[in-house]
Amino acid sequence: MGTFWTSRSVRTRCGLTGWRHRPALSRATPADKARRRAAEVLAHGITVIRLASRRNNGVPRVTAELRRQDRPVNRKRVARAMREHGIAGNSRRTGHRSLTRVVTEAAPSPDLIGRDFAATRPGTKIVGDTIYIPTAEGWLCFAAWLDLATREVIGYSMADHHRTEIVVDALDMAAAESFWAVLKEEIVTRFRPDRATARAGISDFIETFYNRRSLRKHVHWGHLTLYETRLRHQQDQALAA
Repeated sequence: MGTFWTSRSVRTRCGLTGWRHRPALSRATPADKARRRAAEVLAHGITVIRLASRRNNGVPRVTAELRRQDRPVNRKRVARAMREHGIAGNSRRTGHRSLTRVVTEAAPSPDLIGRDFAATRPGTKIVGDTIYIPTAEGWLCFAAWLDLATREVIGYSMADHHRTEIVVDALDMAAAESFWAVLKEEIVTRFRPDRATARAGISDFIETFYNRRSLRKHVHWGHLTLYETRLRHQQDQALAA
């Protein structure tokens, strides 16, 4: 319950005199108290979700996670609560220098999946890409491969070079851009003292957060983690067998 001060000014024979009353209790109704308490509970829930997502989730995914917890909230209410408490999703930073060198005279690589990024079963379409991660020791090259049906990272490798063996299985990078954007925000934009620290950070990010906790909206099943999406596919395949 809040308080407020009142003040008065009175003209007397010796001049203008002012004083302040002691604090008076504001008259909050039970409905006001309930709304304030609900707002505090919502803000706490948002903060917990944000911490679990490594501060990557914005309004849409925070709303989806709250609904997964059987908390009926709409997107506008979540956006208002985040705005009032100064909570914002990570922005994708730009301006990083690209290390890609295009050989104009080389023949273009074949489009192995024909720009068709839809996959109904795990293991049928795989895409990948590579990036460089700066450390105090020098660049660490990282390559990863995603299953288009589940968007899980199903394989990755790291090395201090960019030779063929680290990228030989990469097929296409377009559909993996969402993963790379999150990875760059989590890993690339944060200083790593050496390659070993960068390797450990990447492995932890993929194994404990991205595959297990990050949410993605499926066209039929709604918001699920990538691990849950794979389980749904496996269940459907078992029923169809």
